[in-house]
Amino acid sequence: MTTNSISGQQGGTDDMKDSKKIIKLIEKVTDKVDSLSDRIDEISDRVDKLSDRVDKLSDRVDKLSDRVDKMNNDMDVMKSDISDIKVRLDRVEARTTDIAMTLENHIWPSIRRVAEGHQDLDRNLHEALKITEKNEMMYVRVNYLEEQVGKIKEHINMPA
Repeated sequence: MTTNSISGQQGGTDDMKDSKKIIKLIEKVTDKVDSLSDRIDEISDRVDKLSDRVDKLSDRVDKLSDRVDKMNNDMDVMKSDISDIKVRLDRVEARTTDIAMTLENHIWPSIRRVAEGHQDLDRNLHEALKITEKNEMMYVRVNYLEEQVGKIKEHINMPA
């Protein structure tokens, strides 16, 4: 055999060893790809679960946002109502002030004048009643005296 044929035979054996190495490498790569594929499937499942959770969370946030919007609308209505109440309260305070001023400046002085006039009338009535009381006492005395004079005349037999 020649050196060429020996190297040819060795080349065939080397090719087989190389093919086996390549096959082993391909099997390792296939195993790793399968392993990576499994991990990707797991990650995909986890991402799906996460996506579901995010969707649920998004729904909850939407509901919460709706509730906050409703609360904001309610607060706007309340602010408007409070503003109306403040306006009405200002009117009530103004009317109360007007009434207090009217009482102080017009009604109380008028009541004092009426009370003073009543006191004067009461005093005059009391004085008039004293005079009338004196007159009544005199009338009673005059009647008594006339009666006594009548008895004396009767007693003396004087014509009346």
